[in-house]
Amino acid sequence: MSDYTVEERLEGCWRGLRWNSIFLDAGIILIPLLLLMKLDFLWAALIGGTVWGFPVLKAFFFGGFGTALTGPLKADYEVVTYQDGVRVSSDGGAQSMQTNILNKLLLLGAVWAFALFAVPIHVVFLSVKGIILHLKAKIKPPFLKSVFFIMILNVAAFLSPTFFVQVAKNADDAARGVAKNKDYSYVLTTAKDGVIIEKYRGKEKDVVVPAEINGLPVVMIDKAFSMSNVTSVVIPEGVTDIGSNAFYGCGDLVSVTLPGSIIRIGGSVFPSNSLTDVKIPSGTKIMYVSYYTGNTGIRNAVPLGFTTLYFVENEKPSQFSGKSKLSEASKQAIRDSGYTGDF
Repeated sequence: MSDYTVEERLEGCWRGLRWNSIFLDAGIILIPLLLLMKLDFLWAALIGGTVWGFPVLKAFFFGGFGTALTGPLKADYEVVTYQDGVRVSSDGGAQSMQTNILNKLLLLGAVWAFALFAVPIHVVFLSVKGIILHLKAKIKPPFLKSVFFIMILNVAAFLSPTFFVQVAKNADDAARGVAKNKDYSYVLTTAKDGVIIEKYRGKEKDVVVPAEINGLPVVMIDKAFSMSNVTSVVIPEGVTDIGSNAFYGCGDLVSVTLPGSIIRIGGSVFPSNSLTDVKIPSGTKIMYVSYYTGNTGIRNAVPLGFTTLYFVENEKPSQFSGKSKLSEASKQAIRDSGYTGDF
């Protein structure tokens, strides 16, 4: 039998939950904030993970185990070379020191990884224990000093990365001048004389892309239909470019109609094998290319003209590779357009 009352045990549980939750929530929130500040993901994860695992790390370093890491480094042995029974050289314990440093780093990494799992598990355990004790307690604590309030804060912290991701996306869209209407998200070309469609937002599965949006011609389809459930898409005259991954993840896509104005098609445009029908006007010649954002010294890179994209024509295109369900008429039309890759 415990010498403490249920109410005392509940308060102790609340204090433990509060202590662990402070650092867990701070670490969870800190990681997306650091990413928003353009910090490298590994550094953000290292800093955020250290904060959220602090209760365990503190117990380790300031407990009896801490000396394993904080104790002085010293050589346990030295490597000595003898020649004809005479000592001629010694490494002064350098090899031993290197081994000891590596062991300390491995131990530190193991403790850090353990802390990442231990703190959330401890929080869950204390939450369940706190609920049980709260139900048993005859005198209930006020809400702001209850385990339920801390649990609500924990849930909010776990959901916060979604909020920060949306904030970052909205900021990026605003910086790039992304506009939206009912069916599309789009940006204007550098010269403000054309539209680049970035995302299809509509509900229709059979889509006819408009030739104009707000009085400006649509000139490029970027990753517009990626991960959508469209089944057929008609691209209008005036569009000259279809960006890489424009139809990525479109497992239901069976038909695409291309315009005679099309000049370039990027890589991995049609990754699904569901495609059966591709219509291309007779006499249309297409360059099958790889697109790059910015000229990073890529050999033979050519500026696209109306965006910051550069492209390189593929010697062995693969845009239709693995599309075994394509009709023979579609394959012939694709070959006639200049495609030399496999199906």
